[in-house]
Amino acid sequence: MERQEIVTKIIKYVGGKDNISNAWHCMTRLRFDLKDRTLINEEGIKGLEGIMGIQYAKEQLQIIIGTSVHKYYEILMQKLDLQEDVPDTSSEEGKKKDFVTWFMDMVSGVFGPIVPAIAGAGMIKGLMGGLVVLGVITNTTDTYKIIDMLASGVFTFLPFFIAASAAKKFKTNQYIAIAVASIIMYPTMVDAAKAGEIGICR
Repeated sequence: MERQEIVTKIIKYVGGKDNISNAWHCMTRLRFDLKDRTLINEEGIKGLEGIMGIQYAKEQLQIIIGTSVHKYYEILMQKLDLQEDVPDTSSEEGKKKDFVTWFMDMVSGVFGPIVPAIAGAGMIKGLMGGLVVLGVITNTTDTYKIIDMLASGVFTFLPFFIAASAAKKFKTNQYIAIAVASIIMYPTMVDAAKAGEIGICR
């Protein structure tokens, strides 16, 4: 079943487009604020391909999909004509969230989109490290160094990934955010931090 078809059926099973006040996602789940929860077809949602389950938390419907949730979310936004991560303040569910909920939504919203890159790089490094320990390969060959470089690049330049994702989450200019990250990652700044030469001005 195509993602387009799955998202169309999700919209239908949560009560239709008019029943959705707001929608967003975290690392593994689609989250919905719904006007009428009695319209939800839980069995229909659970029966869809790729859906791992559903859950309710703080009046939200959460559909568990996995780390590919952002792909479904992009399709959902197109079908609903909603702006990403903009809360609906016109409904009862649009009330101000408590700090813990807001903080968790903020963290998941920033790190969720970059999880696949981090997970992929981590798996490569773990696999290569395991093969070295087992004696299948050595860490002195050029091939090992190149593969390790490909995986390590994600972690070395992680601030750039975080900057771009955070800028999207907070609706600000991504290029400015990346520029700020580039200042932090500038070799002179990194070397000064390693040497303990950066501190609080008194």
